[in-house]
Amino acid sequence: MKRNGFFLIVLLIILLAGCGSADKNMKLPAISPELKAEIETAWLEGTGLIDVWYGAGTEILWYDESNENAQAEGVRYYGRFGEVEALYRAGASSEFKLSGVSIDPGCLIYRDGVIYSIAMALDAGAVTKEELAQIAEYHKQYSLQSNRAKVYMADGADGVTALDAKLQKKVEAAWWEAKNCELGWTVKRGPRYYGSYNGAVVIFVEGMTGAEQIIGVDGVMIKHNCGFAMYVYKDGEILKDIKEAYEKGWLTKENVQTIADYHELYETKRYE
Repeated sequence: MKRNGFFLIVLLIILLAGCGSADKNMKLPAISPELKAEIETAWLEGTGLIDVWYGAGTEILWYDESNENAQAEGVRYYGRFGEVEALYRAGASSEFKLSGVSIDPGCLIYRDGVIYSIAMALDAGAVTKEELAQIAEYHKQYSLQSNRAKVYMADGADGVTALDAKLQKKVEAAWWEAKNCELGWTVKRGPRYYGSYNGAVVIFVEGMTGAEQIIGVDGVMIKHNCGFAMYVYKDGEILKDIKEAYEKGWLTKENVQTIADYHELYETKRYE
């Protein structure tokens, strides 16, 4: 009897271990060739229903989940939720609330031959609040638990330390906690990784305003041709203001100067 009990305990431990590991690396659901072709056609013809920002009016680029070294460019298929198919296009790194649901604006809806942004889908009655909530939760879980692509390292990244995978996960989890959306820094046009300095990770996020902006930190000037923010992560906390991070001792003046120099170098190469 004792022997049988021992084997039952071992079996239970194995089963629980298996259950625990299943969610640590979520995979996107399969998409049928027929549905894929429908979405590709709608994407190509969808300008006006989804903004050009998403890539509408061009041939769709699907996210290649199987390529561990790929950047996270491309559209993800999240599956069917109620009466709609859910997609996601990375890069916004902000969130907004619709019908009381906080959701990443990169999420998209496909229904009856049409692709909608989240706001347009609600206006058209193409998605329900319940479906929206399910999509928002799936997106959060996939973002936090999948094997994410590496952080985008732009040309001219010499001297910027590559980000450790474990630290990347911690930063992304803190970003979700602070902003309730995915940090789209694995895509070329998303937020930029500007290095890690004694555990402080610096993230540049470009804004929508057209006027030039300058942030000054103890005599060091960081300039950009439109609005921007320099977020800093350390020990589970996200600060939106690099000046505050400097005042808290997360960054030295030398660190800030390195960041300013790197930003200027990136922008120069960007427009060459």
